Amino acid sequence: MPHAILFATVLMECNRWTADKHPTVAVSAWLPELARAGFDGIELWQNHALEADAQELDALNASPLPITLFNSYVSFTDEGAAERARVAALVRRFTCRGVKFNLSGSPDSRAREVAEARRWFASMPGVIPLCECHPGTSVEHAAAAAAVCAAWPELQIIIHPFFFTPEILQGWFDACGMRISHCHVQIRQPGSNGIFTRLDEQLEPVAAQTRRVLRNGFAGSWAIEFTRGVCTPDESPARLIAAAIQDRLTLGNLLDSRRPV
Repeated sequence: MPHAILFATVLMECNRWTADKHPTVAVSAWLPELARAGFDGIELWQNHALEADAQELDALNASPLPITLFNSYVSFTDEGAAERARVAALVRRFTCRGVKFNLSGSPDSRAREVAEARRWFASMPGVIPLCECHPGTSVEHAAAAAAVCAAWPELQIIIHPFFFTPEILQGWFDACGMRISHCHVQIRQPGSNGIFTRLDEQLEPVAAQTRRVLRNGFAGSWAIEFTRGVCTPDESPARLIAAAIQDRLTLGNLLDSRRPV
């Protein structure tokens, strides 16, 4: 699905970063609205499935949108084996195309974690491994991610194009090239306050970075991950989804080959 735009369900979960990460939202209740808004699929936050009851799992199975990617937070330690098995079963149940995962922040354990991750993906034949190269992980820099790619032929990479300066973004493509196949979409106000905004509120840098991504031959997917209203006192699924729908429209216009980008 070239340039598919997905909705990441972590966006609407107020407990996304709490200690227990216990979900408060039944994703299935919002799927018809997301389908009407034109999203191409779902990137499903792990706990929206792991902690769902049987009725919610059945509703997710019947989703009007494909559950394209599974957003996992598994660890690659011995203690994480049971959770990895549960996630793999859900990935197979939902016939997800790919699974997002993170490595820890320790470069010393990276090789061991990658080996364990490869064994895990062997239990999900045909599923694309997508490593999120996130600050705080051992692959937050392009050179480290490229080294992991060299050792794992099937591995693909997730980046956050609106995090970076143009030079750093170009460095990711220079290092990893076509291994970059998915973009997480979020942008914050400049400066140290970290307030999330919609894409159209910072359209000039968003358009410039999108042009750079496309000039590098990127033909992968995008997921609206965070938007205006995240981490505010009055955040609610309805408000967040409305902002995400606007972001989908903005990004879709920038990606539409019939329009200048």
